[in-house]
Amino acid sequence: GGAGADLLDGGAGEDIADYSGNYGAVWIDLAAGTGTWNWAHGDVLVSIENVVGTSYNDWLYGSAGANKLYGGAGDDRLWGGAGADLLDGGAGEDTADYSGNYGAVWINLAAGTGTWNWAHGDVLVSIENVVGTSWGDWLYGSAEANKLYGGDGDDLLFGGGGNDFLDGGTGYDVACYSGLQEDYRIDFTEGQVTVTDVRSGIDGGDGQDLLVNIEAIRFRDGTTLSFDTILARMTADVAGFGGETAPLSPTDPDRLQLAGNASLL
Repeated sequence: GGAGADLLDGGAGEDIADYSGNYGAVWIDLAAGTGTWNWAHGDVLVSIENVVGTSYNDWLYGSAGANKLYGGAGDDRLWGGAGADLLDGGAGEDTADYSGNYGAVWINLAAGTGTWNWAHGDVLVSIENVVGTSWGDWLYGSAEANKLYGGDGDDLLFGGGGNDFLDGGTGYDVACYSGLQEDYRIDFTEGQVTVTDVRSGIDGGDGQDLLVNIEAIRFRDGTTLSFDTILARMTADVAGFGGETAPLSPTDPDRLQLAGNASLL
């Protein structure tokens, strides 16, 4: 359509609205049939199944059917909706957003697949980040740095390789790791929690993750370390350890009283 308020009517078949040559980001909503932001402002889209975004930070929303959303360059947000969708972020740091979905989703960025409810059949390409639903999602990262947002519900977040940001949101959320408890260092520094894979020479190690709104950590053998008590006491030195390093008790791992900086080995 280019500049101006355009009517784009695809008619029968599988049709594409192409905004790749636009100057400035676009917000396209295929369910509503509307375009906003810059050259897309005022556009009306009828019988359009697929969208190609710009070189900027686009927001592309699908419809109830199967859609193909191509973000192009820029840091894009792609929301497929119902149907088996292709979400291709292109270059940049791109996010697959499932926050409006009805029912939990299982997203695996390493495999590039989605299952469960509206995510079933989704294919994800060049997607770095995921926003989950209001239910109990399972979100898997890739070997790269990812940002996983659980949203509401009791979520399981698997960062995988790379230095990841894991935000569980509300609910009882668990960060899951591929190694055993002794393979990681857990640091509490100025209100932030980081988990570092200390194994050397491990192909596909879990990197160093920043955890927010996480209630527990689960390791490969099923051992679970609760944060309920630990996170509530991050403002004082570890009693008896001078604020340096405190060994984690295997018999009572969630009773360590923290304040200030500390490390759990």
